[in-house]
Amino acid sequence: MKRFLFRINFISLIIFGCSAFVQAKHIIGGEMTYRCLGNNQYEFTLRVYKDKFCTGCADIDPQASIAIYKCNISGGVSPCIFQNQNTTFQRFLVSHNPIFEIFPPDYPCVITPPNIVVEVGVYQFTTTLPPTTNESYHAVYQRCCRNETITNIFDPDDAGATYSVEITPEAQRTCNNSPTFKKFPPTVICADFPFEFDHSATDAEGDSLIYTFCEPILGGGNNQVNSASCAGTQPTPPCPPPYGTVDYRVPTYTGAAPVSGTPPLSIDPKTGIITGHPNAIGQYLVGVCVYEYRNGNYIGKISRDFQFNVVACTATVVADIEADSTINGERYFITSCGQNTIEFINKSYQRNYISTFRWEFPGGTPNVSIDWNASITFPTIGKYFGKLYLNAGSPCADTTDLEVNIFPAIDADFSYAYDTCKAGEVSFTDLSRVTGSQISRWNWDFNVEGYSLLKNPRYLFVTPGLKNVVLAISDQNNCRDTVAKVVSYFPIPEVLLIQPSRFEGCAPMGVQFNNLSSPVDESYQIKWDFGDGKQGTGLRPFHEYEKEGTYNVRVDLTSPIGCKIGKTFNSFIKVRPSPTADFDYSPKSLSKVRRTVKFTDLSIGAKKLSMELRYGLQYDGD
Repeated sequence: MKRFLFRINFISLIIFGCSAFVQAKHIIGGEMTYRCLGNNQYEFTLRVYKDKFCTGCADIDPQASIAIYKCNISGGVSPCIFQNQNTTFQRFLVSHNPIFEIFPPDYPCVITPPNIVVEVGVYQFTTTLPPTTNESYHAVYQRCCRNETITNIFDPDDAGATYSVEITPEAQRTCNNSPTFKKFPPTVICADFPFEFDHSATDAEGDSLIYTFCEPILGGGNNQVNSASCAGTQPTPPCPPPYGTVDYRVPTYTGAAPVSGTPPLSIDPKTGIITGHPNAIGQYLVGVCVYEYRNGNYIGKISRDFQFNVVACTATVVADIEADSTINGERYFITSCGQNTIEFINKSYQRNYISTFRWEFPGGTPNVSIDWNASITFPTIGKYFGKLYLNAGSPCADTTDLEVNIFPAIDADFSYAYDTCKAGEVSFTDLSRVTGSQISRWNWDFNVEGYSLLKNPRYLFVTPGLKNVVLAISDQNNCRDTVAKVVSYFPIPEVLLIQPSRFEGCAPMGVQFNNLSSPVDESYQIKWDFGDGKQGTGLRPFHEYEKEGTYNVRVDLTSPIGCKIGKTFNSFIKVRPSPTADFDYSPKSLSKVRRTVKFTDLSIGAKKLSMELRYGLQYDGD
């Protein structure tokens, strides 16, 4: 199956332009690896990738300045700490092998920009490194700069590159070989299409490799006056670690998520396969680190950075259908439960480049269809394989594999039982049917009040009403079915409970009654006898007692399905007579001599005397 957009396996580059100054703004990637030759000899290989047709940009360096540093290690994968640029262990000027070019293949159904060529410079040298017990060797190459049109980092035209590799004491002891990448990733990715690339590495010793996206390392700068300095375009010798990393435009882009999309590009830590669905056109810097372990012990790592150019691709043909699941867009799976006729929905694109389409299903009826959407009937339960061919025999052809599984029908059903006149649990019993398989999952939805995963659950509803209960089941074949039934749940409470706003008081006394019985709602018929010859209805009636006395209150409740309960609350309300306020005083008149007045309480039914004396009396007589 040819899927040049779903699984790109070529190397190409779109030109975004470079500065007119010869500042080596041309680097699109690189990495360094090593081989142990025995007798403490090591062969190092540096690969530098550049775009060939970058106007005004520098060529690949005829000689690469490479340094080897030795330093104490802090353990694990932490970086070493160095002193200064003069602590190099060894220095080299290495000429490159013959430069070779990588061209993209000619895909007739993809329109790509012209002059897409990648140049590769390979530098190799051999040296002897005496073994150490607690120090690592670092081989380092630095060069400025990257393409100034990179989308996902700040100041790309000032961001140089460092390509290095570490030989740890453990790697020295075991004469280890570093992992090596299988191939350089494609620098052109089509926007709005799924992408997959195998970025894995091989390891001569079969060590465990862990893959991650990581931040590319900086090195060198734009200082052309002193180009050999650490800030120069070609540090000679390269400067010692530790190094800084490029500055990603967070939060949109990070070293761990360098290319946006739905989903964004990611790398499988075990396989090194990069997948994603990029959706924004641009030029993206990506770093990949590979950590090497042996028997759980860290050996070392290699790293590589490169550019992905997300572009708009046109005139593509991809076979695609509507299915239950798919593997890499190459094999589609359709499951049917109890239905032998399958309606295949063709979602292939681009439709205007598809001239012929053909479905083939041996064992089906018909076994060949030339309709855009095919209807195939299969004779019985079983597994059937087929294919969809697009533009067969054409350079723009594509095909996909189909797998259809016909399973027996699965029918969901259940029954329920409960005491309709008692507020208790409802028992549910699964009555579902399936042939040649077993039900593996039950999912009960009790009217959004709760759920259960049991086969035969018991459930107590919090409120009364018509409950829409749904049972969803699935079997070992992943066949599913759903059934819904209405449970009429209107029980009566086991005990009637009421609460007045006040139990005793003086006439006239207003009382707000409240029904506390559960489960009860407005659909229930509730009759109240207030004991004074008057009645009421509803959950919360109000009643006013006008005369003194002790009253019994009775409540009778009837559910919507006819269940009844009643109760009398004896001597529930006590109403006392209201007191009468009165008083007398003497003398009735005052004089210049008689200025004192005596007050006498004449109130009836009062428990406590409360009198208010108003001052300011004055005598106005003779």
